[in-house]
Amino acid sequence: MDRLRQTLLSVVAAAILIAVLSVAPVARVAAQQTIRDQEYPARNAVQAYALGSFVIGAFGTGLVTLYTVPPMKRLVIENVSLSATIGVGQNMFLAALKTTAPGAAGPLDHYLVLSPQGTQAGGNAVFASNALERLYADPGTTVRFEALRTSGDGTGFVGVSISGYLVDLP
Repeated sequence: MDRLRQTLLSVVAAAILIAVLSVAPVARVAAQQTIRDQEYPARNAVQAYALGSFVIGAFGTGLVTLYTVPPMKRLVIENVSLSATIGVGQNMFLAALKTTAPGAAGPLDHYLVLSPQGTQAGGNAVFASNALERLYADPGTTVRFEALRTSGDGTGFVGVSISGYLVDLP
C-alpha cells in the first residue's frame, strides 16, 4: 500500500511538473514583450552654457540668459553646474537659476550652494557648484541665472551650464 501511495504521489508530482513547464514558455514570452515608456520617445536632450561677467563697480552679473524653451515643449533640468572666478579677497554669496514652472505667476529662484575652491596663481578666488536637480521651465520662457559677490572691485566671470531634456506637450 505504501508503495502504491508513493507511486501515485510520484505520478501526480510529475504531472504537475509537466503542466508547470508547459506553461512556463508562455509566461516567459509574455514577460519579454516590449513595454514602452510613453514619455521616453518625447525626450530630447538639452545642454546649455552661458558666461556672465562681473564688471568693475557691479556686485552682480545681472540676469544672464541660458536657454529659451521652444513652443509646445517643457524643459526638465536635471543638472546645474557653476564655476566662478572673482577678485582677490572677494566672496560669492548668491547664485540662482531662474525658471518659470507650470502654474507659476513668474520666475522662481533656485539657489545654488557655492563652495570655495581656493585661489588662482594671481590670487583670484574660485567658487564652484554642481547639483542634481529636478527643475521645470514652461514653453516660451527663458532660463536665466544671476550671481552676486561681496565687492564691486575688479572684474570676474561666472559660467553656468545646465543639462536635461525637453518633453513634448499636448
